[in-house]
Amino acid sequence: MTYAIPSIAMLSFLLPFTGLGKPTAIICIVIYEQFLLLKNIIIGFDSISPAVVESATGLGMNAMQQFRQIKLPLAMPAIINGVKLAMLSAIGIAVLGAFIGAGGIGLLITDGMRRDYPAKLVWGTIFSTGLAVLVNQLFQWLEQLALYKARGGFILSRGKKHVDV
Repeated sequence: MTYAIPSIAMLSFLLPFTGLGKPTAIICIVIYEQFLLLKNIIIGFDSISPAVVESATGLGMNAMQQFRQIKLPLAMPAIINGVKLAMLSAIGIAVLGAFIGAGGIGLLITDGMRRDYPAKLVWGTIFSTGLAVLVNQLFQWLEQLALYKARGGFILSRGKKHVDV
């Protein structure tokens, strides 16, 4: 539901209540990211097979042991994916936040537009895109690591099976 509202419209909506600057951008980022995080956490835990939980109960694990040793590792890839999506979305909204005086990396873009200075505009675009690509790569690596641990040391990639020895 939240993502049906464009982020620039949400920033504009918040302006009368919070004014120009960082608080408005931070509130907007928090509102948008809660949906992504909550959705992916729920998906992660719902994807766990009841048979796995039943097996853990049969092995004598209590609820906390099941959560730490079974449920959390199995849900972690989806949770990390949600954090990745939230971080990428937050970068985009933070860049837009420069239009309402929040500063940050989007300031190069707004300053380049305002002063008709293409070099600043291009560098701001390169820096913000580079940051998003870097964050995406970092979280993809973390997601692969979580998948590796959730599979018990097995990684299935490109049709080959790798085993941790």
